[in-house]
Amino acid sequence: DRPGLEQPQLVEEIQRYYLNTLRVYILNQFSGTPRCSVVYGKILSILSELRTLGMQNSNMCISLKLKNRKLPPFLEEI
Repeated sequence: DRPGLEQPQLVEEIQRYYLNTLRVYILNQFSGTPRCSVVYGKILSILSELRTLGMQNSNMCISLKLKNRKLPPFLEEI
């Protein structure tokens, strides 16, 4: 779902691998408890929020650069 990817199928395959790895890890850590699926869902939700925050941060940094404003030193490194 990111525009401009050269190999979107490969990215999707890698994402599936890591999602499955996370799912197996959670199954092993929380096996036999009803929290298992809740934990997995919460983690996926948090990952989605982090992605959104990262995109907002990138857009803000680009906007500041376009307005010829000086970025704080810690943001220049990003």
